[in-house]
Amino acid sequence: MTPATCAIFTKDCTFEELVLEEDNRVKLLFEIYDLDHDNKISFEEFLLFYKNCCIDKEYVVRENLYAFKFSSDLLPFRRDSTNNTYLQ
Repeated sequence: MTPATCAIFTKDCTFEELVLEEDNRVKLLFEIYDLDHDNKISFEEFLLFYKNCCIDKEYVVRENLYAFKFSSDLLPFRRDSTNNTYLQ
């Protein structure tokens, strides 16, 4: 994940209209979790970030899952094609 894709991820999680690479949340994530300082968050670094979030901010993780249409049991929402909605 680059700062640009991290900004997109943050935008998608929060439903905000605009999140830039310069956003403090993006900068802080890279300060803490870009362990090799290559300006990229590797898969392992992202897992560490998410693991720590699960421990420290469970409610945020649940909101993120919901934003990406997953329930707390990690199963995707089912799409109801009749009325174009998602079911948990």
